[in-house]
Amino acid sequence: MTLHAVCRTSDIKRGQMKAFTVEGEKIVVYNLADTPTLAWQTTLTGTSAEGPSRLTVDVDAATGKVLRTRER
Repeated sequence: MTLHAVCRTSDIKRGQMKAFTVEGEKIVVYNLADTPTLAWQTTLTGTSAEGPSRLTVDVDAATGKVLRTRER
């Protein structure tokens, strides 16, 4: 899974973030579901409609499904 895949399925595709840069990307074990899942965790900084944004997106490494997004 790459940043491109994250962007395809996250708020960026829906136009909620107007400009962004990748702050960091790492592979993690997502333990918030019934079964632990290997996932890419990417943090994006940029600008949304509300102003400055720091969005962290967890994406299933096998399927590309967005598991969780959170604004920090």
